[in-house]
Amino acid sequence: MKIVKEHIKRLGGDSHKKIGYIGECHAMLGLAERGIFCQKLYDVFDFDLLTSNGLRIEVKTSNLFHHRDNRRKGYIRDCWQFNNAELKSIGDHKGRKRKCDFYIFICMHKNILKKIYISPEKYISNRRMITIPVKMKKKTEKGLHEYEDRWDLIEDMEKIKWVY
Repeated sequence: MKIVKEHIKRLGGDSHKKIGYIGECHAMLGLAERGIFCQKLYDVFDFDLLTSNGLRIEVKTSNLFHHRDNRRKGYIRDCWQFNNAELKSIGDHKGRKRKCDFYIFICMHKNILKKIYISPEKYISNRRMITIPVKMKKKTEKGLHEYEDRWDLIEDMEKIKWVY
């Protein structure tokens, strides 16, 4: 972890790059603990990590956010928000269908890891903003909570890729 802290210092003042780098380190560690090795790619690619078997993974990282609901005065909901917009020009934000197989959402609070969600790309496809509330509104509401710590999805896909 000392190497990670030193690299973060060298990244400079852009806090988005810092938190993104921390998230990618958590994702790579989680994959390595399961015997899945990957490589961090340059920003020109549409995904962040490439596994040894060719799985493409996009890592999204967010610190806890206090969302104010303007419709219900004074209502604040704690959540993590992840931007998936593709910026074509100023003010033109569109949802993006990334060329990846999985998303790994790293949820942090004050730069400390709280939760990890692993989702197939088809669940996120074309969504501009992904919001994960800390607490569900209703018990029937699923959202991304069904993908919490679902490393098995990547592990199973990794096995399938070896067969072919």
